Amino acid sequence: MVINNDFEISYLLIAFVLLGTILVGDLLSMLQLQRWHPKLLGAAVGRYWASC
Repeated sequence: MVINNDFEISYLLIAFVLLGTILVGDLLSMLQLQRWHPKLLGAAVGRYWASC
């Protein structure tokens, strides 16, 4: 697949972010870590913003 357009890049980025969010949510649900989910999500976002 050849990506030539900004729209295609953003579309793929959004698709993979949503897929990752679903997979991480399912993993946390399987491991029964729902109570830690907001903390883990906040830590991941905070770490991302700190690295930018």
